Amino acid sequence: MPRLSEQTREKRRQHILTSAWRCFSRDGFHATSIEDVIAATGMSSSAVYRYFRSKEEIIRASAEIGVARVGDIFVSLLERDPCPTPAETLAVLVAELYARTDNPDYDMSRVACRPGQRRCAIPSYTNTPAPATVTPSNRSLC
Repeated sequence: MPRLSEQTREKRRQHILTSAWRCFSRDGFHATSIEDVIAATGMSSSAVYRYFRSKEEIIRASAEIGVARVGDIFVSLLERDPCPTPAETLAVLVAELYARTDNPDYDMSRVACRPGQRRCAIPSYTNTPAPATVTPSNRSLC
């Protein structure tokens, strides 16, 4: 069987994540099983498990993507000259939050925190280092 290109592998990984986000948005993290995610992908269970060994790995990858996106926003704000005002910073953050709700397949704001859900964190994730550090390059904080 021919090897998959890196681009194809990334597309499949993203497809699994998007399918999981639909399930999480609809049912919440706790009520969604790995079987629900597998069914939503339309892929075989072995194909999904090649990318993620568990639902917790999918949640971790989702959290890392979310943190990276927010980090990118702050990096771009810190690189602006002149530094944006607090009102401009807040406007950018609100626009990003709004953009996360403007997807026909899933609502990332519901994925992040569903009403009635006691907590969104995974216990094993709380003791691990952050996936990315936001540091302005050669620039002091405004």
